Amino acid sequence: PMAAAHPRTAPPVHPAARARTHTPPSYPVPPPASQAYLDQNFPPPVRYLIALIVPAKGASSLVLWKPLPPTPDFVALGMVATAHPADAKEPKPPPYDAVRCVPKAWARKAAAPEVAWQGSAGTVWRTRHNLVVGAKGRQPPPMYELPRDTFSSDSPNPP
Repeated sequence: PMAAAHPRTAPPVHPAARARTHTPPSYPVPPPASQAYLDQNFPPPVRYLIALIVPAKGASSLVLWKPLPPTPDFVALGMVATAHPADAKEPKPPPYDAVRCVPKAWARKAAAPEVAWQGSAGTVWRTRHNLVVGAKGRQPPPMYELPRDTFSSDSPNPP
């Protein structure tokens, strides 16, 4: 005779059966989301500016790039980091689709950041969400964060 399963515990399910009954995850954007929807509501930056270069002797330098949103209605959360080989002339910016901007109405100014690194080239800060920004000097640049962890297209103040 088979042993009865504990009343509070479901019997084990074979992984193949679990795959057949898997419910697809819900997305903040309706599944037939198009590139046009993303580009309009979460646009890529129009360009990047070098915020900080952290040199390394004989190795690649760290370059922090500030994404520039297409309009004042959007903000970037954090910066994009790339490696700059020591033998290259100019740092190569990241691809435009490396990051997306968010509606400013969905963001707020970040709380006081924590210094992650400080050196003669400048300072790198980290927000409570582990977003990184850098600048020459000791003053953090304006930073934004999302006040909530989840959003959907029917959230208050959607884009």
